[in-house]
Amino acid sequence: MKLITDLTLTVCLISVVSVIILMLSPDRLRREMKTVVAIVSAAAICAALSHGELTFMPEGFENIALSYETLEHDRLVQAELEDRVGGYISFFLEEAGIECKKVSVGTTIDGQRRIFITGASLELADKNAETEARATALIKEKIGDIEVKISYGEE
Repeated sequence: MKLITDLTLTVCLISVVSVIILMLSPDRLRREMKTVVAIVSAAAICAALSHGELTFMPEGFENIALSYETLEHDRLVQAELEDRVGGYISFFLEEAGIECKKVSVGTTIDGQRRIFITGASLELADKNAETEARATALIKEKIGDIEVKISYGEE
């Protein structure tokens, strides 16, 4: 029902505006004005049919005009995610008996604003190949197939 109401209102407004424009336009520009009115009318009717979700932006250009606030928000979200995932990794490594001094997580946000975990860096307390393999396996099991860099604390 809302679609019919919106479409009717759009057609009525376009009719009134187009009559006024055509009446006020000079005779020598009448043909051009009819073309402009027809294009605007078609766009308005399409917009009413698509519930205002009509866009003329080509695919791939959606995020060109990101505002400063959006970028700042993305940075804050990214930092919070890195902190929380780092805490999660520390927690399950500690539960597995692996002493880890420091955890850093890398993330990225792509053009469609999807967040990906790109890698993790661990600083383990002691240099042990078995501990390194267990830590890497745990991270890949719990987080996914990400790059894991391991360093060791000063001994």
